[in-house]
Amino acid sequence: MSGPKRFIVVCHEASLTGAPILLINLLGILKERFGYRYYIIIIKDGPLRAKFRALDETIVLKNADYGKERFFLKKTYSLIASQLKLIWSVLRTIRYDFILSNTIVTGSAIKYFLLLHKPTLVYVHELDSVLNFPNAKKHI
Repeated sequence: MSGPKRFIVVCHEASLTGAPILLINLLGILKERFGYRYYIIIIKDGPLRAKFRALDETIVLKNADYGKERFFLKKTYSLIASQLKLIWSVLRTIRYDFILSNTIVTGSAIKYFLLLHKPTLVYVHELDSVLNFPNAKKHI
């Protein structure tokens, strides 16, 4: 493929916390210096969504209130909608060059992108104590 490299970027959330802010800064530098293009998948929405969208094409899988729904049908709809968006993202990025994830928490989404057989980089910034959280082991 000629032209700039295109990355699939998987971010766990667009919150005002260290990991998403670090990722935005990293992507900005790579875009500015090397002209990289991105398809950014944000697993859970948050206030930094606009900053991700300013970098390149961005999709949000789950709204900020995901998991807090009280009604079964709404929970089911949200789950199905997020899974369909994830499948669409995998199909949409077949021709992308590389997968970048900013945390082990994205493991549940990354497993679908591994079907594309692309080089994948997950940078783990969590403290070792995070690796002992109940759900962390299944994402590693």
